[in-house]
Amino acid sequence: AQRHTPFHVADYGAVGDGSTNDAAAIQAAIDAAEASSAFFSPVVEFDCKDYFLGTTTITLRKASLHGRGALLTAGTGSNTVLSVTGANAGLHVLICDLQIRKAFPAATPLAINTLTGVGIELNGAAWWSLERVEVDRFAKGIRIIDSAYSNMDKCIVSDCTYGIELTTSSTAAAYTTNINVAGTT
Repeated sequence: AQRHTPFHVADYGAVGDGSTNDAAAIQAAIDAAEASSAFFSPVVEFDCKDYFLGTTTITLRKASLHGRGALLTAGTGSNTVLSVTGANAGLHVLICDLQIRKAFPAATPLAINTLTGVGIELNGAAWWSLERVEVDRFAKGIRIIDSAYSNMDKCIVSDCTYGIELTTSSTAAAYTTNINVAGTT
């Protein structure tokens, strides 16, 4: 059945207390949203809380994420936190009002050359937008591979070894082009 109301991560068990691993609940909400429709980009919504993900990569193809100020905190491994992959059948994927941060031990000074992981990876995705997204403390803040016709607006990438990486695979027929970056630091 088609559904136009948002899928809320709390309905799938996400706690958002900063210590409970919410990765499986968030992925379940995304999976349910993406299974709900072939004709529009379903919305997954968060509360303004801190959702701990451990070292799990959250993947999506056509769901939009409305963070409403939420923080996704990754564990100290070298994972990619949020991965948008594959063709999304012309559906516009919006990721907005979301913070993505790597956990960093308080007693350890932040050293840019020792950071690991990727905050957001957009791989082979088209028609996506990042709006008011903050990415912090990764080796690569935002990695864009073979993606096109997309926008970044009012995003902040900080304390990352590399802020935004644009890459085109030598073997892919796809390409990285027509990406508008406005008001992004």
